[in-house]
Amino acid sequence: MQRLTQEGLLISIRNRGLFVITMTDDEVRDMYVARTAVERAATELILQKGSKPVADQLLAIVETMKKAAQKADLDAMSEADMEYHATLVAAAHSARLTRMHNTLLTETRMCLTALESRYPDPQARVAEHRAIAEALAGGNDQLVGKLLISHMEDALERLTGAAKTVEETPA
Repeated sequence: MQRLTQEGLLISIRNRGLFVITMTDDEVRDMYVARTAVERAATELILQKGSKPVADQLLAIVETMKKAAQKADLDAMSEADMEYHATLVAAAHSARLTRMHNTLLTETRMCLTALESRYPDPQARVAEHRAIAEALAGGNDQLVGKLLISHMEDALERLTGAAKTVEETPA
């Protein structure tokens, strides 16, 4: 709880307790800008070292996502999604990128419940992850970057759309 408070995800109010923060659209956008930057930097490092082993790991995680999607197990899908992105950044072997990414993933977990409901077809989420891993396997830096940015923009659009839906709903 101390770590989450230090990372700004919980607010401690004396004599009242701990409370989860509410993220605004601007904060969600900022989080996704940072995630995109960290993950792009990670893919550049991976491509310099040889991307095929990492791509194979990511494709195995995509298979886990696919099975979860077929079962409509959104929790398992979200866990695989987080594992995918954590594996991607960890494979860059940069302690700083990994530390930054871990904080960003903690924030992302807060948004996943809203995001899950914004994918009418969970296979679309699987396809996005598969395409990134396949581009990485092919060593195509420009395509990896384009797909990663598109993936993040898609998630951001879905999340901010979900927030607008909640804000427009009367109490």
